[in-house]
This record gives sequence, structure tokens and C-alpha cells, in this order.
Amino acid sequence: MNNVSVFTTVSKEEAIAGMREWNKQVAINFVPERIINYFKNYTLFELTTEEIEYLGQHFPVTNEMSIADDSKPKIHMYAGIENEEVCFYLIDSHSDSTANFENTILKKNLKLDLLSDHSLTPKEAKVRIERWNTDIDKKTWCNQNLSEMFSLIEIDYLDYISLDLKENEIVKNFLALKEIEDKARNTKLKIEIIAAKGNIDKIIDAQDFSAPRPPFHNISQNNYQLLQLSNQ
Repeated sequence: MNNVSVFTTVSKEEAIAGMREWNKQVAINFVPERIINYFKNYTLFELTTEEIEYLGQHFPVTNEMSIADDSKPKIHMYAGIENEEVCFYLIDSHSDSTANFENTILKKNLKLDLLSDHSLTPKEAKVRIERWNTDIDKKTWCNQNLSEMFSLIEIDYLDYISLDLKENEIVKNFLALKEIEDKARNTKLKIEIIAAKGNIDKIIDAQDFSAPRPPFHNISQNNYQLLQLSNQ
């Protein structure tokens, strides 16, 4: 590992090994109950202001932010398994697309949120977060996404910025399940991240700005070099 300021980055080798273990459990040994067990009692991961700023420092400076969606600054959050526990590897989309993995990958372990009052989040956010905390809903999500389980969750970086973060603030990134309609108008659940601004024991604002990948739709998979390496 490489020490960066007060937090730690991981090597591409560690990230790829963890991602391959996730792929192995999902694609080869897929058992919904096993996937549910990996996430049992885990509800979120936290990002500090410093970590968000660090992830953002690799984006090219532009004067115009209303650019093509697949070129907008994003955070790629890859699922991994280390020591039989799920974790996520975060890298900015620019570094990922250019295969710059030197001190650019942050590892975040999941934790159980015991202190925050979910009633302080918007009503719909609370419903989605509570779905994640229900094993029946997680099993439904697993079964519905068996043929296309996510490898990463993509997050718009500018939406973190829109939270107007102050020094030493913490963003709680809650795992949640959102209801969507597929092309056949069937209701399905998809995994998402709901980010909430606030200190450890109080949520004061929330944002919903993530998308699981796959599906990739019309986005070039060349933007996900770390994913391509893990699939080799």
C-alpha cells in the first residue's frame, strides 16, 4: 500500500484481485443467499471532504461542465471481496480511462450505520435505504439481476461538489434499492448509492446520483480500464 496524506490508496494489483474475487462469486458461484450474506449488516461507506477532493484532483480543468455525459467527471466504484468481506475501490473516471493507477485508487470498507437518524433524509431516500436493509428485497434484487449483476457503481463527481461540503464534513454513502421499470414495464430493483451530507450522528442533506454498471448502454467500456484488467 501507498500512504497518501491521512488516508491510504491501494495498488491496482490489490484492487484487481478483489474485483476478480467478486466476479468469481457472482459469475461462477452465484448463490443469492451468499451475496446477501456478504452485505448483511452493512449499510454504507463514508467519504471525508479530503478524500472527495483527492479523487477530484485528477480531472482535467475545463471552463464548461455541460459536456457529453460519458465525458463528465465521475467516480467509478468497483465491487471487490477481500478476506470474505465486500469492499469498494474508488477511482476517478479520468484516471480509469487513461489507465493511471498510481496512487489513484481508494479502498472503502462497508460499515453499519448505528447513529444517524434515517428519518432526517427525504422520504423516498428512506424507503430505498430500508429496502436494502431487508433481506427479502435484497434477494429479489439478486434474482432479478442474475444475468447482469453490477461490477461497479458510477457516481457523478459534480453532485458531490453540489453538496457544498465544508472542511471535516463526512459524506455517508448509503447502499439502497430503487424501483425502476424495464422495457416490458415490469418493476425491478436496482442498486444505487444515496449520498447524505452531515457529521457522524446527523444527516442534513441527501443526493441520489448513481448508476450501476453493467448495463453500459452506449458508453465505451474503454472508460473502465480497471474493469477490463480484472476480466483478463
